[in-house]
Amino acid sequence: MRERGPGWVKDTLIHSTAPACIVNAMAQSDLDVFAAGAWEAILEGKQMIFRTGASFLNAIGCIPVKSLLERNSLRSTDPNGGLFIVGPHVPKTSTQRHFTDRLISGEPFETGGTDYLESLVVQEAVYCSAEQESPVKVGV
Repeated sequence: MRERGPGWVKDTLIHSTAPACIVNAMAQSDLDVFAAGAWEAILEGKQMIFRTGASFLNAIGCIPVKSLLERNSLRSTDPNGGLFIVGPHVPKTSTQRHFTDRLISGEPFETGGTDYLESLVVQEAVYCSAEQESPVKVGV
């Protein structure tokens, strides 16, 4: 994929009849190549559902990768303290896995988007907090 480029990814996805495609990306640049090819395939009518890690959102959305928070970004002068959330959201991962299994088996499956949308709100609040060097404010 890395050497063949987005055109090869697009052709592979368009001509695939497999129920799932696993991409083993070793670097953000690998995700960028896959995402570019996936977009080309989507524009040509290929329908896909992605079950990915967070880094894929940067690639598929052409969002620049932000650097890690510095030590001073983690300090707060707010007398009420703060909360830092670190690590994967296991229930969401389990739901995504369950959805993928149902997709492959052809069994029906429904899920709501509320939890997913709430996680995006929290993520954006954390990024804004780091940029403004202020405490995280969700829903404000």
